[in-house]
Amino acid sequence: MTAVKAWSRCMRQTGHRYAWPDEIREDLDGLTQGMSAGRAHATEVELAMAEATCSKETSLGTTARALEREYRATKLQDYSDQLATYQRMKLAALARAQSITAPRTGP
Repeated sequence: MTAVKAWSRCMRQTGHRYAWPDEIREDLDGLTQGMSAGRAHATEVELAMAEATCSKETSLGTTARALEREYRATKLQDYSDQLATYQRMKLAALARAQSITAPRTGP
């Protein structure tokens, strides 16, 4: 839990009070409700950048990847179909994040 606490502390320093990354996703719809599309996009980008920066600056990202490798190797061998679905969802989320953070052209 030390990595999560460090991440949360980092997020507080950026002005975002989240104890865990999943809280961002749980809060996002309510947070952007009523905003213009442009403002909602800017809010999503700001949160994504803060989350990624804090994951990198703390050990949360490294810890999560290490745990994923460990569980994948020892605990999840019987869940290959679910893991394949997870990988597809992860790649789709990455593509979505890239489209959200890509510079916009036009008005």
